[in-house]
This record gives sequence, structure tokens and C-alpha cells, in this order.
Amino acid sequence: MAKLVVLSEGFTGLTCELKVDKTTVGRLEDNSFQVAEPSISSHHCELTRRGAELLVKDLNSTNGTFINGEKVAEAVLKPGQILRLGQVEMRLESGAAAAASATSKKPLEKTMVIGIKAQDLEQGARPRNEV
Repeated sequence: MAKLVVLSEGFTGLTCELKVDKTTVGRLEDNSFQVAEPSISSHHCELTRRGAELLVKDLNSTNGTFINGEKVAEAVLKPGQILRLGQVEMRLESGAAAAASATSKKPLEKTMVIGIKAQDLEQGARPRNEV
């Protein structure tokens, strides 16, 4: 089963399983998937299943509907792509991808330092931007 997984801070973990043929997304409670965030319009977009495809249609939203950073009025959303409504990003996951990501998560065993070495901190060095 395909589902939308919200990625934006403050909404992480919020998901919507796309069980029906038509799903509306927006800020108000009367939407199939409510995301109460000010940059999302009251009725922002509509998702329609057409066979194996998922069609996204912007409902004249104020801040736009984007797929992988490209503004769309109507377009097909594919698994793994990022749908952005206003300032909120979500990813479409297919049933297989969702199950794989759930089983592939492993706990981190150690902390990794990125960009600077501990010895450099002791000597007062600043991190260098390498190109």
C-alpha cells in the first residue's frame, strides 16, 4: 500500500496511507489528510490513483505544490519522490519500499565526527572547506 510520509520537522512520523482512489490534503479537518501548518492551504492538493500511478493536482494553493523541487499544477508522483506543499515536505513510499526501510534500520553503534578532528580542536584549528 502506498503512503505519504511527512519529513518536515515538527511533523515527522505523520503518515497517510493512500487506501482510497481520491485523497485531499490540506490544513482543514475536512481533508482526507490534514496537515495543520500555516504554509499549507485549507484545501491544498488532491491525490488520485489511476491504476499504478498517483496523480497530484494542485487546488489553486497559495504557496504551490512541488515534486522534487519543480512546481506542478498536475503531475504523476512516483515512489521515492518528494512532494512539497508550502513548506512541508513528504515522500511517497510504496508498500515494498516502506517495508524495506522499516526492516533495514539498524541502531547506530558509535558516533561519527564529521569535518574536524579532535586533535585539531585541542590546537584551536578551524575546519577547512575542502573542494
